[in-house]
Amino acid sequence: MKILILTGKFGMGHYAAAQALSEKLEQKSLIDEVTIIDFCEEALAGLHKLVYYSYDNLIARRPVLYNTLYRSKTAIRPPQAVGGGKHLILLLKCLQKILSEQQPDVVISTYSYCSYLMSLLKKNNKTALPLVTCITDLHSHGIWLNDCTDFYLVADQQTKRELLSYGVDKDKISVSGIPVKSCFYCAKQQKSSNDKELLLMGGGLGLLPEEMSFYRRLNAIEGLHITVVTGKNKHLFNKLNGKFASVSVLPFVNNVPELMQKADAILTKPGGITIYEAVAASLPILIYKPRLAQERENCHFLVNRGLGFYLNEKSELAVEQVELIMNSNRMLELIKANMEEIKNGLNNDGLMDFLAKREEVAG
Repeated sequence: MKILILTGKFGMGHYAAAQALSEKLEQKSLIDEVTIIDFCEEALAGLHKLVYYSYDNLIARRPVLYNTLYRSKTAIRPPQAVGGGKHLILLLKCLQKILSEQQPDVVISTYSYCSYLMSLLKKNNKTALPLVTCITDLHSHGIWLNDCTDFYLVADQQTKRELLSYGVDKDKISVSGIPVKSCFYCAKQQKSSNDKELLLMGGGLGLLPEEMSFYRRLNAIEGLHITVVTGKNKHLFNKLNGKFASVSVLPFVNNVPELMQKADAILTKPGGITIYEAVAASLPILIYKPRLAQERENCHFLVNRGLGFYLNEKSELAVEQVELIMNSNRMLELIKANMEEIKNGLNNDGLMDFLAKREEVAG
């Protein structure tokens, strides 16, 4: 069986989920080949870099505008009617070309707009390929939901309930979590001291607190070492590097799983993929001043499921909370137990069961 995974790099969560799915599928005897295609790169050729740059700039510099656009585009609504302008027709033709070249048996989408385009092709009888939509958000929204999706992979029981409330058949939904690579599941490393390690990450863009007073207060916590990954945020790297004895600063890194395994907790932006990477690594999560609408929504999930804490907006109070949490082994262990409960509740075989049934139907 040949699998085509369609994705995009609007933030790296969609693409990271695609990579994790590919890793899992390639280990199965049923699967002959898995191909990942960044649809934006394929459809826009050289312009995709400008599109991604503009998206990153919008998130980093205009989060209020981003949130307004997000809410306008993601409101739950009935499945979209077939139609659209010239740009949509061009995108559909590009998708048809990809399908013709790749000749997959099943298409998996980890980006909502790719699911939408595939659904339009199926509605117009341009393809009959099975479509699996992997929802990489903790909450579903309008573009994720399409009549022609054959199977959904969702993050949590709450996401499943949302889909059921909008009429999706329960047999088409598997609560599998947001896919993460197996390296995040490695066992915790043994520590040589009793000092605690706090990892700070703000995604690839390094969207972390900028005020020096925040890091100065963290640095003053006895028995705590802080590792800050600034990603592409060179300004923050230069601002922090070498300034505090207990704060190590790293630029963009490729060893995130290793850093998570060394840490006792992570302070981060609560993207869906980041939350599930932390869950895989049994790493308690701290959230401070989330910027984006979906991140604020994710905070409710995180707190309600006992996976971490939403810190006070005032930096001095937030740091007091950090000190209290990091010094409470009981609190940290309780969070890890909640994470184990989530992992134990996931259906890791849902996708393969669906694919096996499709293989039987195909003959």
